[in-house]
Amino acid sequence: MDHSAVVIGKTGQDFVLPIERGKLREFVGAVAERSIDTDDPAAVIPPTFLATAMWWQGDDANPLHDAELDSARMLHVEVEYVFPSGAPQVGTTLTGTARISDTWEKEGKRAGPMTFVAVTTDYRNEKGDMVAQCIWTEAHISRPASAR
Repeated sequence: MDHSAVVIGKTGQDFVLPIERGKLREFVGAVAERSIDTDDPAAVIPPTFLATAMWWQGDDANPLHDAELDSARMLHVEVEYVFPSGAPQVGTTLTGTARISDTWEKEGKRAGPMTFVAVTTDYRNEKGDMVAQCIWTEAHISRPASAR
C-alpha cells in the first residue's frame, strides 16, 4: 500500500449530488423502503440514499484515488450517516467534498498488518450549509491471501 498517498486531511474534488424525485423513487423501491412517499413534495431522503453518490463522483472526488490500493484486499468496516438538522428533501442539490479524516494500523491475526482509513464526505446545500455527512471506514490488508 502506498502510505504516502494516505494523508489525513487530503481532499478529493467536489462533486454534485442532485436529489431528484425519480432517483429517490428508484432507490426506495430497490431497498423496499415503505415509509417514504416519493410523491410528497417535502419527501426527505433515507440516510442510505447518500450511498448513490458513488454514481455521481468521478475518480478525482475520492481522496484515495491515487493511493494505489488493491481493492481485492480491501474490507468495508462501517459507514455512519449524520444529518445535523434532518435529512435533505427532494429538489435539493448537494455538493459533496470527501477527505481522509483518520488512518490507523492494527496487526491482524491471520492477515498481517491492516491499515484502516476513514473518509468523511461533507454534503452542503445550495446555501453552503452542511446538511449531511457520511463517514466510510475501510481496512486494507497488507498480506495477500496466498501468503497467509
